[in-house]
Amino acid sequence: QTSLKNAILADNLKADNYTYLGIAYLGDEKYADAEKQFRLALNLDPENVSAYRGLGISAFKTGDYERAITELNHALDHTGIWLNQEIYDILWYRADAEKALKDYEAACETYGILPKAAIAEKAIPYCGLTFLRGAEMQTGLSGYLKVMYDANPKSVGGQLPGDDFYYNAE
Repeated sequence: QTSLKNAILADNLKADNYTYLGIAYLGDEKYADAEKQFRLALNLDPENVSAYRGLGISAFKTGDYERAITELNHALDHTGIWLNQEIYDILWYRADAEKALKDYEAACETYGILPKAAIAEKAIPYCGLTFLRGAEMQTGLSGYLKVMYDANPKSVGGQLPGDDFYYNAE
């Protein structure tokens, strides 16, 4: 990544440089960083198939399947008529995102999460759910657990969890 960052600084008008750095971030599961690079690439080249593909894969990996489908469709819109590995990947991720959305709808009804998937689909955006990872997640969650522990130690199993309780892969 350091070499790619240096290449971008040396020639920051090439969309491919940002795209390659975004791909590197995807490989490291740094999805927010990857998306930033793909957006910079698209600012320079609005028809950059690889950048749209990267945005779609990033959205897929973070569970935002609707956005994944949208971004992957943008990628397909800019591919032309030739077929290569990139188009295969786009179609695979799009199909998997579509399946995940259908599975989500079925799970809502099957497991009684909500009686109808349509209700869940409307309700979930207003539930105040927030995604945090790594140190930010550990700080927020440990503070919450401490408040719960102070109110009633039994609410968290009688003791606060150790650092090994938290998943800190970044």
